[in-house]
Amino acid sequence: AVAAALDEVVEAARKLVLDVSEGLTYYDTYDRAFLQSVIVIAYAGGGTLLLAFAHRASSPTGSLAQGASISPLPSTGALVLAAIFFAALLALHSPLQYLLYVGYAVYLWDRALAHSPLALLAALRFFLRGAPSTPAPRALLARCV
Repeated sequence: AVAAALDEVVEAARKLVLDVSEGLTYYDTYDRAFLQSVIVIAYAGGGTLLLAFAHRASSPTGSLAQGASISPLPSTGALVLAAIFFAALLALHSPLQYLLYVGYAVYLWDRALAHSPLALLAALRFFLRGAPSTPAPRALLARCV
């Protein structure tokens, strides 16, 4: 009975060592600089998209006030760009999660750029200066301090 229990413990230890070595293999292939870059690019795209949505929602002359909407489906250009990235990542034998990270960044920027660049610049100017009836962000910050 003791020998069987010992064999069971040894087998569990071997399984644990194999699991840990698989994890180490993943971290050996983990490209931290690449992933950090993709995450920063995705967050910048998401921030730009939120800025565009906020401008459309708050602007009386924005396209949202006129009833226009932007499709949630990615453009053909975004699909082609994502396919190129996916092919390159697959050729490099990258983990499948990388495909999701890159796809997310491409999608966010595609949806942000679905708004015209001039509208994005107008939104940035609008939020930096403040709406005519509201104080500028700098004035709001000064009140908070």
